[in-house]
Amino acid sequence: MGLRPRVLRPPAGHDDGTIASGGLRHIGDRYGGDASRIWADGSSGAAVARRFLAFDGVGPKIANMAVNILIRDFHIGLATPRPDIAVDTHVLRVFERLGLLDRLEHSQLRSTRDKQGLRLQLRARELSPEWPGELDWPAWHLGTKWCHAGRAPECGECYMGSVCPRVGVALALTAGS
Repeated sequence: MGLRPRVLRPPAGHDDGTIASGGLRHIGDRYGGDASRIWADGSSGAAVARRFLAFDGVGPKIANMAVNILIRDFHIGLATPRPDIAVDTHVLRVFERLGLLDRLEHSQLRSTRDKQGLRLQLRARELSPEWPGELDWPAWHLGTKWCHAGRAPECGECYMGSVCPRVGVALALTAGS
């Protein structure tokens, strides 16, 4: 028995103007209440990410994460180009410490952070041209479980510990003390 698409709309009297009810309203208006039309057959990962960006409160990070989850966890087959890596502080830290991305001088200047985020996306495209976003979850998981920023990383427990050059780890520990 196949799954029937669910028609999504805010419950009567509950359209309170929040991002969630705005999202449901957008699905109702643009996709006839069928969220699966966002990733309709033949859509590319990039097109689906662009569609997610039309929702209030969704930026590039969430759009790319959502498409990566559709592919990875729900096995939705999307055409190329597939989505980028979601730029995140944990993913960036792991790429830098693994030596996959050279560190820029850290600065509070917005342009430096934006530039490093773009460099991360471009590096992921070099490493995984077919689907840069497939590097997102593993790097995020490393960054949240073992490769900490505010406290000592747990390199001995990390499954990348034997190959990781630990770029900037001593510097991070000195700065955190």
